[in-house]
Amino acid sequence: MKLLFLLYRFSVPLHAISQSKIEKFEPMNFFTGKWEGRETGRSGIGKEFRTYRFILDSNYTCRNNKSVFDPKDANPEGAAHEDWGILGHNSFVNKFKMRDFHSEGYINSYLLENISDNSTKNEFNSYNLENVPEGWKARITLEKIDEDTIEETFDRAQTGKDYVTHLENT
Repeated sequence: MKLLFLLYRFSVPLHAISQSKIEKFEPMNFFTGKWEGRETGRSGIGKEFRTYRFILDSNYTCRNNKSVFDPKDANPEGAAHEDWGILGHNSFVNKFKMRDFHSEGYINSYLLENISDNSTKNEFNSYNLENVPEGWKARITLEKIDEDTIEETFDRAQTGKDYVTHLENT
């Protein structure tokens, strides 16, 4: 009896999900595709290779990123970083959520908190960080500069401190 009740109860909201799957990602659609650029940050100066694509019947956007940093005195061989992100839309609370999985073992969960009026600037704020000290927070800002350029800024803050820019990509 309980199973039947649950199926009935959730059958109506699931029907509402039949809206155009790609339309619901409108604030993020510009980023879909392949991107290359320069980045600067704590690891130095490097080159970034990134893709955004729809996955799983267009219910999610997947971001794949690989960054290769130039050699420097502290790291004569250079450095590499890789992360994957999954962006989904929670229809019941009308919020975008993103989870990032990093090659260093960090897992960051974000909510899209601020979208500019013309959807060219999107700010994600962390609500859960795994494998980092308690109380830290992170923020990712994605901005469309022009038709061929996006800029990403990754900021993080230690417990009780202000945000500091960790990485910028253009």
